[in-house]
Amino acid sequence: MFICWSKSNFTIHFDATAMFNQFRTKCSVENKEDEFVLFTRIGRGTKRFTINNIFWGMLKYDSNFDVGDIVDDHKGNLYFLVAKVNSYRADKAELYKTNCKVKIVRLEDQYEGNDIVGQTESVIADNLLAVYEEVSARMKMYDVGLLESTTVRVLIPKTADVKVLDRLYLNSEAYLVNNVNTSSFPGFYYLQLGADTRGN
Repeated sequence: MFICWSKSNFTIHFDATAMFNQFRTKCSVENKEDEFVLFTRIGRGTKRFTINNIFWGMLKYDSNFDVGDIVDDHKGNLYFLVAKVNSYRADKAELYKTNCKVKIVRLEDQYEGNDIVGQTESVIADNLLAVYEEVSARMKMYDVGLLESTTVRVLIPKTADVKVLDRLYLNSEAYLVNNVNTSSFPGFYYLQLGADTRGN
């Protein structure tokens, strides 16, 4: 017996609402009501930092989560919400998963009379959540904004009053803040760091 199957028998009906309900994660932001977020990878690139640390987040259409928020997924992950597009159907966010904590200090000269005899560290921020990325020579070929001395880029909340020439401690290493970008990520500072060879 010959059975004829129509193409419609194998049609897959995509239901965005069903997918959202199945894979969503309940998340928190300080001083806001909890909301659900659907996390997805931002792309198919092979760069390890992009794969591990940058995500799209689908939010409800009237989400109160906004740029500058720190999102907790209650699975041990914290995210910086760095961009958001509003829509009448759903809001779409770009999120950077934090991967370190940093300490920022400012060197202050010590005097004996009129002579500088040393420097002390004045703490600007400690145990501060951050996202860091190591900078390669290849990255500098394609990003004209990267300084020659930059070895690491770090994203931090604007809660710290960081300035050029401050010292940043990351993974027990001391770095010199060479550039403070205040415009690329509203609500955050994007820092370029190089080796800090200054003595204490």
